[in-house]
Amino acid sequence: MKKSFLLMILIFLYTNSFSQLTHNTGTLQVGVLPKAYIGHGENGVGGAGVIFGGSVDAMYTAGIMYGTTVSKVRGSVGSFTETTGGPLLVDDLRNTIPLTGFTTNAFFNQISTQTVRDSAAPSPLYLNAQLQTLSNTGDNFVFFVINFTNNTAAAVNNFYAAIFSDFDVGAAAYLSNRGGYDISRKMIYQYGTTAADMKYYGLVALTQYSGSRVTTAFPGANLTIRDTLFKWITTSEVTTITTNGDYRSYIGSGPFNIPVAGTVSAAFAMVVGADLATLQANADLAQAKYNTQIIPVELTSFTAASVNGDVTLNWITATEINNRGFEVERSQNNSDFRVIGFVNGYGTTTEEQHYTYLDKNVVQGKYYYRLKQLDFDGEFEYSNTVEVDVSTPLTYSLDQNYPNPFNPSTKIVYSIAEAGNVKLTVFNLLGQEITTLVNGFMEAGQYEYDFNAADLPSGSYIYKIEAAGFIQARKMLLTK
Repeated sequence: MKKSFLLMILIFLYTNSFSQLTHNTGTLQVGVLPKAYIGHGENGVGGAGVIFGGSVDAMYTAGIMYGTTVSKVRGSVGSFTETTGGPLLVDDLRNTIPLTGFTTNAFFNQISTQTVRDSAAPSPLYLNAQLQTLSNTGDNFVFFVINFTNNTAAAVNNFYAAIFSDFDVGAAAYLSNRGGYDISRKMIYQYGTTAADMKYYGLVALTQYSGSRVTTAFPGANLTIRDTLFKWITTSEVTTITTNGDYRSYIGSGPFNIPVAGTVSAAFAMVVGADLATLQANADLAQAKYNTQIIPVELTSFTAASVNGDVTLNWITATEINNRGFEVERSQNNSDFRVIGFVNGYGTTTEEQHYTYLDKNVVQGKYYYRLKQLDFDGEFEYSNTVEVDVSTPLTYSLDQNYPNPFNPSTKIVYSIAEAGNVKLTVFNLLGQEITTLVNGFMEAGQYEYDFNAADLPSGSYIYKIEAAGFIQARKMLLTK
């Protein structure tokens, strides 16, 4: 039954897959192809290109790239071969889920998705990369959101994502292109200098900016190209461009750390304008729209505070899209996290939402907390980690042992408000002392004692604490 259902899903996906799609906002057309190519595919083949306002096609080919300090660049970079007509130097991605037809939501009327995976030598990064492209009528931009899921057995750190674009503004006039940088907007751009097309075409890093390059340089042959491309997306170049040429654009986002089974999102926009001022205004509009209509959950605050042995977590979201809720996770070593609770989300909302979670009766020590935000469609993303020291409680107390009844071990938790001598003793019901568990000077704090009664017979016992005039006793039941 499960196999047949899976087969039906695969048949549906592939019978509803497309060799290319074209985003059309009314003013801007952008082609999308398999293997996460944009505009046109490898060597400029296939696809609708990039056409703005009735001008000629301004694109040769574009695609996504990503990598780490170890792997360097991986991706779909469809322009570079060592010899004319030879194989591409960077062509690593293959579809695991095909490019499927447009869908819509409340904010966009053309949304495409596809998932690619890198498994080619050398140094493959075995990540699933879901490319989501989004556009809406009347906009002068198209979004590219890449959701990277780490399905390997180890965390992927110092990870960067990027867009490569070989703009040919003016088509046959591509040798008369120029470019520039607007780092304050996390944007690079190219434009034409001939009558064929003098409009502006930009790329914006909507998530954290890491580096960019607009250059005519050939990035190198097979042994150097991945290192060079990685350098270009992780370092900034802001030199004013004053000469015409065949430019290519590269822009990166990161670094990200992706835990095992975790997902991070990197987002970019292709933006157009009749001139530089209009391009900049449209870049601002794209960033604002991304912030309010694409980010599944924009977490603006996440804090932890300890009061009287309890930890209170507070977080705030500015916007939510498709948010099922948050799993609350805790760790004592900032590595091994476990789920301790769940808080429902608000689905889709553009209003600020406030959340609170109380982690009660936490033993004194240092703790780390994080949130795992879950969408209704199964996608998830981790928050940053917050650290808290559970400090000295303000009262004396002796908690009920747990488990109770027990066999043969149980935990006894108690709190000391001030430093001093503490005695914790176990008695039978006749008032005879059985054993002394604690007897000595202790600093203020909350403590946990593991009491093993393997040598005692079944029955009821009394445990009592004495500290600075505070005396309290409780009953516990040993059953064998």
